[in-house]
Amino acid sequence: MTPTQSAFIAALGVAIWIFGAWSAWRLVVRRNAKADAAAAAVGDGAVALRRLDLRGGPLFGGQSTNSWSPRLSILPEGLRFKVVWTEHQWAFARIGRVDATRSLYGPAIVFVSDGRRLTANVADRAAARQVLLALPRDLPLTARAVALRDAG
Repeated sequence: MTPTQSAFIAALGVAIWIFGAWSAWRLVVRRNAKADAAAAAVGDGAVALRRLDLRGGPLFGGQSTNSWSPRLSILPEGLRFKVVWTEHQWAFARIGRVDATRSLYGPAIVFVSDGRRLTANVADRAAARQVLLALPRDLPLTARAVALRDAG
């Protein structure tokens, strides 16, 4: 291989790396802008989320994360949510507790049902409060969730 060919291959590699980094940065900026601009409540009871994580019980500890197009709908009978490509539905009667906490992504609402945890990271405290207000009043909430829901 000649020095000219080596230089060309190195330059091409650098150009591909720069383009890939720029594309990834634009994707993240666009995704975050959409999540920040979205209102907390959408027409059909869906909630705009930054991220939705479904974690298994303590024994198996499975985790599925969806940060591309998460969706959480609060229906009269329970929660419907999409993690990756799969739709799930949890009845309110099976939800053991709801907590409001902070994560690396901002405020989070944590639903615990049958040893599984659903963590919904929302855009801000106002969106988290709207989620808590949309839930039935008889659902068991932790002290932090009640304080956030009742904050004025």
